[in-house]
Amino acid sequence: MPTTTAAAKKVQAKNDYDAFLATCPSRKLLDRISDKWAALIMCALGRGGDPRALRFSELSRELAGVSQKMLTQTLRSLEADGLL
Repeated sequence: MPTTTAAAKKVQAKNDYDAFLATCPSRKLLDRISDKWAALIMCALGRGGDPRALRFSELSRELAGVSQKMLTQTLRSLEADGLL
């Protein structure tokens, strides 16, 4: 039965959560929230501390320049990822 030293465990733990590695779990989150529209949508939804949800049309007006298709796709993606 192979044993792992404390130093080897520490290196393995560091590699498991290194955002520069493509296999790191945090990489997916960073890729998701760094998307242009995703970041703007989350900022618009969190603005002002207002506890009510924004309707699609309100959010569309808030984000000048976003198409209906892109807003729909981004909202669905954020919801599927559990961020909304």
